[in-house]
Amino acid sequence: MVAPPRRNWYLRPLAALAIVVAEYLTLRFRFDAPRSAIINPSAPFLLPLLEVVATALLSGLFVDQLDYFYPLRVVVGLLVLASWLTP
Repeated sequence: MVAPPRRNWYLRPLAALAIVVAEYLTLRFRFDAPRSAIINPSAPFLLPLLEVVATALLSGLFVDQLDYFYPLRVVVGLLVLASWLTP
């Protein structure tokens, strides 16, 4: 048996997105240094994962059962990974 959808199903992804945007806008995560000066060895591993999860949250808002936007997750993950691999 499938459980009926909840009434406020969209509030959880929107709250997560609001937290991400609020953290991005704070000065805590902003740097004035150029990108080549910042060395973070975990970034190439974590950023594709974070972007795929963010894409899944956003695309999950628009699908009902079959996720037609699944290829978008793969493309976004590959683009983020390629941006770190190219100098």
